[in-house]
Amino acid sequence: MKKTICIIHLLCISAVLFAQKHDNIWVLGYYGQSPHPDLGGIFLDFNQASLLIYDVDTGMDFNFTDASICDAQGKLLFYTNGIYIADATHEVMENGDSINNAGLTYQYTETGLPVPQGVLVLPAPGNDSLYYLFHGPIDFGPNGLNTHIPKLFYSKVNMNLNGGLGAVIEKDHLLIEDTLAIGKLTACKHANGRDWWLLVRKDERFSRNVYRLLLTPQGVLNMGKQDAGPDIIYPNGAVGNVVFSPDGTKYVSHEIRFNPRNAIDIYDFDRCTGELQHLEHFTMDDSIFLTGGASVSPDSRLLYIVTHVSIFQFDLLAADIEATRNVVAEYDGFIGYPYPSKFGIPQIGSNGKIYIASYATDTFMHVINTPNQPGLGSHVAQHS
Repeated sequence: MKKTICIIHLLCISAVLFAQKHDNIWVLGYYGQSPHPDLGGIFLDFNQASLLIYDVDTGMDFNFTDASICDAQGKLLFYTNGIYIADATHEVMENGDSINNAGLTYQYTETGLPVPQGVLVLPAPGNDSLYYLFHGPIDFGPNGLNTHIPKLFYSKVNMNLNGGLGAVIEKDHLLIEDTLAIGKLTACKHANGRDWWLLVRKDERFSRNVYRLLLTPQGVLNMGKQDAGPDIIYPNGAVGNVVFSPDGTKYVSHEIRFNPRNAIDIYDFDRCTGELQHLEHFTMDDSIFLTGGASVSPDSRLLYIVTHVSIFQFDLLAADIEATRNVVAEYDGFIGYPYPSKFGIPQIGSNGKIYIASYATDTFMHVINTPNQPGLGSHVAQHS
């Protein structure tokens, strides 16, 4: 009998990108919607021993869709708001205008797309100059009311062109045409240590299926759908985010809706096959606002669920994960600009800290300083 041996390299998107510094500059900002001088272009630069934060006149408006990529040395290459791609000089990249040119995207040309995790950028396996952007337009749903993502595209950037500033050599290449969830794009390194798994969720109003795409040196392969469970359909749909643990063994979905307001699904992930095995489902009726998300500690043990006014910690290695629920922070009442500095979407940085945006336009973010530590040892610093 012929046997297939899968050699595991314990690297996922966060670990790999951090080691190669592809994730070392975050481009933020909110130009057109506020007169406040501190809400323009902002860089969070992780290339030094301490995080640097400084103003940059990018000229790009951001809504929720926001993705940037650096080279392996941490030098910014390009970034996007889901409408166009800007190069390192903050100009429109050659052929980088009008991505996601379908559906209702035209309504957001001045602000950027309102889709959390709406664009994902990955380096092409085995090629230091090619990068893939995975993205989708926004459109009305089948009922003509609720919005959804009707297609998944990829666009490809070659950084050897245009004097090293890069150019888009393929744009809006159709990968999937289906009723897809709003955003929720995330990836994990294949067990071979080279390729990338990209999981794409169906709209929760209709299906619990997940598409499995594999990015290889030969291009993007559609490896089919999986019914990932749980067998629960949400008639009003859900926003939220998804995240892999840094070691690639767990996949977490945090869905925010009206009733119940927060649904958490935790899966084992097989980095050889790209398949999910559902482990646990629970709900939390905590937040009245559609904000928040999930993140996992650098050591892959502690799950953080962020809601409008609370930050919860769970132990992913426990037999009953829900039973380990621990409140590590509650909103302290601070008012930023122009809204209260409550909790929004979390994202782990390459320095191992977890950064949490405020729930609306603000000049402050929150930080989980030592997320590997249980309980209050995680040291959540609000509006810091």
